[in-house]
Amino acid sequence: MYERIDYEDNNERIEEYDNKDDVTKDATRFYHEHFYQDEDYDEDFEVKTFEQALDFWDANGYEIRIKHEEGVCPACGSQNITYDGSEIDGNSMYYKCICDDCDTTFNECYNLVFVEHNNIIS
Repeated sequence: MYERIDYEDNNERIEEYDNKDDVTKDATRFYHEHFYQDEDYDEDFEVKTFEQALDFWDANGYEIRIKHEEGVCPACGSQNITYDGSEIDGNSMYYKCICDDCDTTFNECYNLVFVEHNNIIS
């Protein structure tokens, strides 16, 4: 999952996308919808790669960010995740994850917060 942020307007979230292809297609749509009256308008203009889309959005005042969600692959948006162990580091912990759909590996990170004492035996 990705989101388009307007960094010129207090980081307002503008749009959410399911995948990189949607980010790329929307850049092409945005160009034709907003620039058709410009003198140098190119009716054949098309954003073809995700990298080109990132450059296009940046040049027009937007940032594309990965939308982090628990239990969702940050690369493809799948919820088909295998958890392969965990690590604790200070007040944080993370699960080692593998996406079963696109084979991306990543860590799913959490902050540990003290809650209470319980099961106290003196």
